[in-house]
Amino acid sequence: MFQIPMPTPAFRRVNCSRCAFTLTEVLIVLALLLVILTISWPSMMRLNQKQQLKQSAMLIQTQLSAARMRAIENSTAYEFSYERSGRRYSVTPSLKTNEIVLPGAVEKATATALEAIVGELPSGIVFADHDEMTGRGNEAKGLQANGEDWSVPIVFYPDGTSDQSDLLLFDRSGQLISIKIRGLTGMAKVGRLRKA
Repeated sequence: MFQIPMPTPAFRRVNCSRCAFTLTEVLIVLALLLVILTISWPSMMRLNQKQQLKQSAMLIQTQLSAARMRAIENSTAYEFSYERSGRRYSVTPSLKTNEIVLPGAVEKATATALEAIVGELPSGIVFADHDEMTGRGNEAKGLQANGEDWSVPIVFYPDGTSDQSDLLLFDRSGQLISIKIRGLTGMAKVGRLRKA
């Protein structure tokens, strides 16, 4: 007669004298993992700091673009200022009286609330004074408010243009990144990360 062979079970019971790891083997593996983690930790922290600096630059680029768009939408100039060697920044409607006013700007400006944006960079990242970093000294002194040194405002005009400017952000490890604002278009561009 024809007989169907029975499949063998996938998991057979193995008779062995030692079926587990010893405490010594587990401790050796944990020690190796700890050594690998210790060696790789500084590299991981540097990558984290670089990423945080890049994200901060993108945040400022977004705020600069928002200032430009508000200036166009509200037909009034907006100013971007930052605390030199600090973390704070602000985007406010311009209070200058010698700016060009487009037709309908007064009605539009009063109809919409011209609110200010105040923000702060993440901990460990600060604005650098471009003249101070390049060694040119302080040719253009910023605003002094409550003993704090604020930058000269970067003005975004209702026609989409702005003051041409460079911003620098740097972190504790000496990495810095630049943000260039093109005057003709009012657009901000984030540069490459580099050592100070």
